[in-house]
Amino acid sequence: MRTKQVLTVSGILCSLFFMLCVTVFPSYAGQPVIKLKAATYFSQTQPLGEGFMMFIDKVQKQSKGQVEVQTFMGGSLLGTKDIYDGVVQGVVDIGLTMPGYNSGKFPEMELVEVPHGYVSAYVSSHVANDYFNQYNPKEFNQTKMLYWFASPPSVIILNKPAKTLADLKGLRIRGTARVGEVVSALGGIPQSTAAGEVYTGISRNVIDGIMWPISTLDEWKLADLKPKITNTWQVGGVFAFYTVMSKKSWDKLPANIQKIFKDVAEEMITQHAAFYDNADLKGYELGKGAAAEIFNLSKEDNDKAIQAIQPVTERWISTMVAKGFNANDMKARPQFLRDRAKFWAAKQKELGIKAIPGRLD
Repeated sequence: MRTKQVLTVSGILCSLFFMLCVTVFPSYAGQPVIKLKAATYFSQTQPLGEGFMMFIDKVQKQSKGQVEVQTFMGGSLLGTKDIYDGVVQGVVDIGLTMPGYNSGKFPEMELVEVPHGYVSAYVSSHVANDYFNQYNPKEFNQTKMLYWFASPPSVIILNKPAKTLADLKGLRIRGTARVGEVVSALGGIPQSTAAGEVYTGISRNVIDGIMWPISTLDEWKLADLKPKITNTWQVGGVFAFYTVMSKKSWDKLPANIQKIFKDVAEEMITQHAAFYDNADLKGYELGKGAAAEIFNLSKEDNDKAIQAIQPVTERWISTMVAKGFNANDMKARPQFLRDRAKFWAAKQKELGIKAIPGRLD
């Protein structure tokens, strides 16, 4: 009789312990912990690195401990050019980088970085995702795309004043990939200076300036140089970034974890863009208070600039057709981007999301 009572009590205790595990440690109730690795070249202290960490943290929290992600920040495991291939080869499961570091590898998405009327990161980020979802570029077939975000439009930050379009002629301006083509179209001479060397390059007159978002006045300390800013945002290219997962890793995930990744990725389009837009607003205010001068092009010059950059898009179309893509499809894509940019700019205004003065007027 006593043995039976002991067994009954033991059974009750086991049941209670199991219920406790399910309640307090739901991820361990019959579910193995999924361990993943993630890499980016951004550091945790940079706004875009903070956004990446937010994405990872949200996934881990929503999985209630079922997903654990080891992060390698600041290029500590993979360099800028190695992240995508590192994901494909299984060095890491998740990576954040940009097409510009693998120029020519992702030609379909390069079009997104050409100016199409973007006013903010909120707009360019949503447009990049719309474009990817609409055309599903095969160049990313080896991975699972999680989400895109993109920079605000670039302005030209110089060590000398350029108040007109003519003043930009012959200036050595750092601009890579498609942004470099925009620099050239505006009369500048594109330079491939490494990002980390821009401050020194401008301060020592090795280069005259850079075509970058105004956020870099803060993030890259360019405000210290008391720069002269030609406010060319209407023709400013953007920098697109993507977060991808290894297809093999994705296919192994249970359906509930895949849903968490999808839901969080959808949230991060807006939230990662907000990191960029907030940095841009901070850079703008910093510039005004740091003896920087901001010059707006006249309407006539602005119209000329818009016309001047059209060949950048036309060259992209010609290049893609030469690669075997359908000509009518390629010609339709720039208009798709312009239409989506207008849609998201209207949405930003409707939602009251702050933008740099003059951009949503």
